[in-house]
Amino acid sequence: MSKAAAVATGRGDAIGTRGGGGGGGAGAGGASSSHPARGVAKATKDTKDAKDTRKHAESLEGIGRPLGRAPRVRSVAVTSTNHAWCHNLRRAAFSLALVALVTIGLPAPAAAGPWVPDPGEGYVKVWLKFFHGLAYRSGDGNSYDYGPYNELFLATYGEVGVAENLSLYWQSDILRTFYLHDPSSGETGVHAAPGDPAIGFRYQFLSGGRFVMAAEAWGRIPLANGEAVQPVLSTAPGNPQIGELRIGAGAFDLGAGMSAGYGWDHFYTSVFGSYVLRSQDYDHVIQWTAEGGYGGASGFSIRGRITGYHSLGNGTAPYHDSPSGLGNGTNYVGFAIETDWELWPANWLGVSFEGGLFAVSRQSGGPVISLYWAKRF
Repeated sequence: MSKAAAVATGRGDAIGTRGGGGGGGAGAGGASSSHPARGVAKATKDTKDAKDTRKHAESLEGIGRPLGRAPRVRSVAVTSTNHAWCHNLRRAAFSLALVALVTIGLPAPAAAGPWVPDPGEGYVKVWLKFFHGLAYRSGDGNSYDYGPYNELFLATYGEVGVAENLSLYWQSDILRTFYLHDPSSGETGVHAAPGDPAIGFRYQFLSGGRFVMAAEAWGRIPLANGEAVQPVLSTAPGNPQIGELRIGAGAFDLGAGMSAGYGWDHFYTSVFGSYVLRSQDYDHVIQWTAEGGYGGASGFSIRGRITGYHSLGNGTAPYHDSPSGLGNGTNYVGFAIETDWELWPANWLGVSFEGGLFAVSRQSGGPVISLYWAKRF
């Protein structure tokens, strides 16, 4: 029996994700991602049919997931029971791997699921993410109106097989732009910055037919300014300050995690979990993603993802109150819905919608819409 062709989410996500609506993220979710997504199916090597099938296995990315985070973003798997099915599902396999890396806005490891590309193969993804802030959700559980706030990010993600069962992946926002209105003066502050790039390795250590597991480790470098760039003022009488806008995390992240996935002929499911160490005495973080989706032979696919990003409260640095969600102490559980199409050979266009579900704190609520292009090589 041949193995799965598969994919992965996704600050967002997990190298990036953004679910709760929170701001910028490298994404791990999202994710969205995540976390935050990639993956290619590894065909089992015990039959010639399996070997042929692997030639058609596609690799691919997805919130947001904070590393995100998302990203980042988790795995999508498409499997076939014979060579013919694998050939018919070739395009769906790759598109299922596309994920929106940002599901919630924090930088997270781009978790992509257990499937990795064959040596020399892989994919790249570029996406444009727009976030519209509705209300700031503080650490005390309250929501505050603070006037118009928007983010526009241009981001990239890629993964390539460097050895048998081993891949190298990277994720970074090329340009982050933040727009924050000041209700006291009526002016809008505009702030631009590069993203905080992340790089990691994924090793697929188990491949049992349709079931696959992998381990991964990554690091993120804080290139963007980690200091506050503008006070966040409430629209309440007197315009009291409720936070400070941050456009960079201001800390190094080092994470490790594991993922598992299972694929049927047209459906897949996968899970991912990781632990993230953060410098500057920030809280350490636990990230997780659960994902499932469908892919058809027509080149169309759709998937859904739930991503969590939880600060553990074990740091000594003060918490940050920023609508972007960047900094220390952010939490959320968010979702992402994605769909994409293969419009021409080995090229996919897609769209994702992301938002928060519950436990969202120290970032802004609001919808996230992403448009993306991905190419397999």
